[in-house]
Amino acid sequence: MLSPFEYSAQELEIMRAGFAIAFLFTLDDLKFFASQGDYYRPVGIARWLDLSWLSRHRRLLDRISLVALMAYVLDLQTPWALLFLTLYLLCQVTVRGSTAGVSHEPVLVVAVAQMAAIGIWDASTQWSWDLGHWVATSQADTMVWWTVQALVALYFTSGLSKVLLSGGRWIQRSPGLLVAAAARLETSGAMAVGGSQRKRARVEGYIGLLLARPQTARVLFAGGLFVELWSPLGLVGENAMLAVGVALLGLHWANGRLLLLPCAVYQILVFVYLVNLPRLWN
Repeated sequence: MLSPFEYSAQELEIMRAGFAIAFLFTLDDLKFFASQGDYYRPVGIARWLDLSWLSRHRRLLDRISLVALMAYVLDLQTPWALLFLTLYLLCQVTVRGSTAGVSHEPVLVVAVAQMAAIGIWDASTQWSWDLGHWVATSQADTMVWWTVQALVALYFTSGLSKVLLSGGRWIQRSPGLLVAAAARLETSGAMAVGGSQRKRARVEGYIGLLLARPQTARVLFAGGLFVELWSPLGLVGENAMLAVGVALLGLHWANGRLLLLPCAVYQILVFVYLVNLPRLWN
């Protein structure tokens, strides 16, 4: 049976700070993409709730979220601070999905997982439930344990969906991702390389090289797929978690250079919760 990990006060402080940084990155991205939307098609809770007021009070809500983030980082009234952050981010992600297309926000998944962990922990202590390995020895450790499982589930689900939706032929079709990357380079993806001619030429060179060698491209993409599918092994122990974290960072590094998909927020969360450098120092 998998067991929750225990964390020091220093580790928990760094993790809370890492979550806050990832949250701020996410808000900034949502603000940018929402401004690019030229149509409105309600999705999710926007089908029943009018969320237009968010744009009118965005500055005030952003300031409140900063206060909530500070409280979260300092571990002051954490459940209430996290509740506000979760609901606010949920509304912002819904607006983004209603105006500018589907949004993949791992911070929202982490926030929901931590809220669920708080609820389970409080219930187990209030009514003396014996939930075994569902909870750790403290509320904070339980929040991290559920976060780690949520992140691993994200990557495993990503890999599994590739296999299922392609009928098991994802690796065979994977060179097509390079064509999509080339298209992004000519359009909005040009912003991902910072407008640098040197970076642009480098990315074009990588794409051209692999398009000319599809078998090599398939081997590279297969490696990334296997990293995602094997990510649950990180729950076996701390060393396994470190190995999975490093492998996932390598996957994102390669995606950033080849596919113009750096996914900075994913990298922050993986680095903070899975790699967890303070554990190495200790």
